[in-house]
Amino acid sequence: MVVLYHAARHVKADMGFLPFGGITQFGHAGVDFFFVLSGFIIYFVHGADGGQSTRWAHYAERRFTRIYPLYWVVLAITLLMVWASPAKSTPELGFFLQSLTLLPHSGDPIVGVSWTLQHEMLFYLTFAVFILSLRWGVAVFVIWFFWILVHWFERVDFDGPVWLVRAASPFNMEFFFGMFAAYSVRKKWVSSPHLLFAMGLTFFFSFAIAENLGLVDGYASVARLSYGLSAMLVVMGIAGGATDQLQAKSLWVKLGSASYAIYLFHLIAIGVVYKGMTLIGLHKTLAPWGIFLTLSGAGILGSMLLSRWVEYPLMNLIRRAVSGFSKVKVRMV
Repeated sequence: MVVLYHAARHVKADMGFLPFGGITQFGHAGVDFFFVLSGFIIYFVHGADGGQSTRWAHYAERRFTRIYPLYWVVLAITLLMVWASPAKSTPELGFFLQSLTLLPHSGDPIVGVSWTLQHEMLFYLTFAVFILSLRWGVAVFVIWFFWILVHWFERVDFDGPVWLVRAASPFNMEFFFGMFAAYSVRKKWVSSPHLLFAMGLTFFFSFAIAENLGLVDGYASVARLSYGLSAMLVVMGIAGGATDQLQAKSLWVKLGSASYAIYLFHLIAIGVVYKGMTLIGLHKTLAPWGIFLTLSGAGILGSMLLSRWVEYPLMNLIRRAVSGFSKVKVRMV
């Protein structure tokens, strides 16, 4: 959804309108699903580690090696492209160092989509407290939950440290939706998974259609509630009804394996291919839908190649070097 959204925005920037009647306008809601899924996965995998301080190092190693190596690769590629451009707008050293950490900071991120990872880091750090101390972790999560609610429903205009401002974002509520989904699945509360899945999908795309028609604002805070809760039902339905007979098709497994690379790298791939199209004049001969499909395919295929050739080899190399994970090899399916 995010790839299609950005590919369509490229077409609009050049031609003044979205392809296919703007059907991909709601694609930014892939971020909402991403946050819900993150909350689900982290709690589902590490929920039992709460209060088990000896598990903190394992958790930290897994999160670091999963997120940072590929991000730093994409950051380096982005900077090389900036330095090679006529503008040569090199970021200041302090801003660059802040960008390396993915911790919340002011200003537009160097890697455009990495603003979402700043939210992820807040969630990961809070969950690390939960692993170190069950009591303190629950307390921090409760405080965070009400911090979001106060700024959401009371519409408090808070002007303070950037990490507190970022922590107040309605997007963060979707981590809680995901954790609730994981807790429900673990407790076997999901008695009608197919019904939940159908309801979630119906609600999600009903709101998406309403946004495409201009009836609702998909960027407003209420959209985080609509898309987030719908995504929660979808995740609960799929995970709650998972059996040995429920197997994803090979293509979807490959896309899932490369999803992080697709998310980080697709804008670069789209930009490079679009630049190439403009140099040879292809953007003037192709129909808007042809440009859109070409850019979308480039974003997905280019990212999948990066995932296979860089992401997984690099991740395995670092895990072996840092933590002796030689027996836990992650494979690009």
